[in-house]
Amino acid sequence: MVQTMAKAGSLFLWHLRLEGVILHDPDGFAKNALCNLKPYENHTTDLDIYQKMLEGVKTDFLNDKVLTEVDLHVLHVIVRNTCMVLTTLSGLPVFGRFSAYQRVLNLFPKLPLDHSSYDELCRWHILYIRGHNQFYTLPSSKRCRELLATVNRTLTFARSIIL
Repeated sequence: MVQTMAKAGSLFLWHLRLEGVILHDPDGFAKNALCNLKPYENHTTDLDIYQKMLEGVKTDFLNDKVLTEVDLHVLHVIVRNTCMVLTTLSGLPVFGRFSAYQRVLNLFPKLPLDHSSYDELCRWHILYIRGHNQFYTLPSSKRCRELLATVNRTLTFARSIIL
């Protein structure tokens, strides 16, 4: 599996190569895989996956008229990963929750993802993954529509840059 990912230029393996530390690798398997990692070229494929994720969240919203914590977390994953994909165009991908967004804003100032929406989705992401003890009121139906539109515009913008 790792060899297949390395041959495909997996963005996850690029993350490991650029920011990870090999702690134990007696056979040199990890070092070999990371040293022979192909360039990342799956921009369109990954954006297609994020679009399908967005469509799933939209369907949930149309059924329930509200987004849940899970839905909001997924929207964050979509925009963060889209930012990571766009940073690869600079030649040096960035993976941090805030640093990827900041890099994309520097590269593409017309990114249709405003700070407040990104921060809002980050808060929901942290709440979801860490089980944070704070209580947040779910966004109104109107705000949910706005967030869905913002995420959709962000994906459309990314596609226009990639293609």
